[in-house]
Amino acid sequence: MKFIIDGKIYDTEKAETIIKYETSYPIKILTGHTIYVRRPTTLYKTKKGNWFSVNIGDFEQHNFNKENEISVKRLFTELNKIKLYTKYFEELDEA
Repeated sequence: MKFIIDGKIYDTEKAETIIKYETSYPIKILTGHTIYVRRPTTLYKTKKGNWFSVNIGDFEQHNFNKENEISVKRLFTELNKIKLYTKYFEELDEA
């Protein structure tokens, strides 16, 4: 899949697949309540070092999100992916 953002092409076939995970999204239903749905999401990194993620939304539509170093570090921390964190960023100190 290819996406255009900020005048650049982001291509899932040329980018490195980093991790597959699930994200939760809030949806308001007719009763006014909010429910959370889980969506399969994949994080990618381009050869030029740009991060992006793609998830499958409603009606099988692919949603693209441009990521940055802060959001990727937060993701690795939330998922407790120490090896990925140290591979793509810096070593972490022992507590």
